[in-house]
Amino acid sequence: MHQSLLLPLLISLATHAVAATIVDPSRSSPTIQEALDAAASGDTVVVLPGTYFEHELNFEGKAVVLRSVDPGDPAVVQSTVIDGEFARSVFIVDSGEDTTTVIEGLTIQHGYGHDWAWDSFSGGIDISLSFPRITRCILRWNWAERNGGALSVQAGLSTLLVEECLFLGNIAIDGDGGAVEVGYTGARFDRCTFQNNEALMDGGAVYLDTCRRGVTVSSCTFTENEALWASGGAIASSTSKLTIEKSMFYRNAAGGAGAVSAFS
Repeated sequence: MHQSLLLPLLISLATHAVAATIVDPSRSSPTIQEALDAAASGDTVVVLPGTYFEHELNFEGKAVVLRSVDPGDPAVVQSTVIDGEFARSVFIVDSGEDTTTVIEGLTIQHGYGHDWAWDSFSGGIDISLSFPRITRCILRWNWAERNGGALSVQAGLSTLLVEECLFLGNIAIDGDGGAVEVGYTGARFDRCTFQNNEALMDGGAVYLDTCRRGVTVSSCTFTENEALWASGGAIASSTSKLTIEKSMFYRNAAGGAGAVSAFS
């Protein structure tokens, strides 16, 4: 049995032997991070509509579902916002999390991924050595100094699953993958929309680097993404296994090759 999470100014509910902590923006504290810290594997943290100014949220390896009150309602998703204030990455997922760690039905915006001497980070969700499930989220207006404006996954232990997400207006300022960078791992994008994302170099929306495990893009739409100086207005794939199925591409632009570019 998982215990209910008893935190000041949070409502804790025990349902079907899983603790659900509801985070309420009308209360000054605790924060989403404090709720994640108090959660145990198997728990759910439910975030009420509102705007939460937080960054570098971390699951610390726990199998926790973090979601809005109704991930299936687009109006709820749009009104449940985690805002990084262009300070740091909104999420850091780097402790071996798998698909039992879930980010669902949230809007993630204004993250900023720094390019430090020892590493570079995505602005929205930065993932390494992990493969959480990301579903029904909006990732918008996130910036990275280097690669992957909204999402970067590196050296994952399995295939990252991203479902029904909107990537809007994200920027890789001086690198590749305006919205997404996938490196040395695998990923699957199902029913996602990529719109108005921009990279200085390759992959206006998505950049793949040495993904020999394979990346699948299925039933996705790419509209008006741009690789300013290089190739692949929508997708650029370098030394990677790429499968595209049932997807549509509209008005994507690049300094070099058009919507999709693959090279070794």
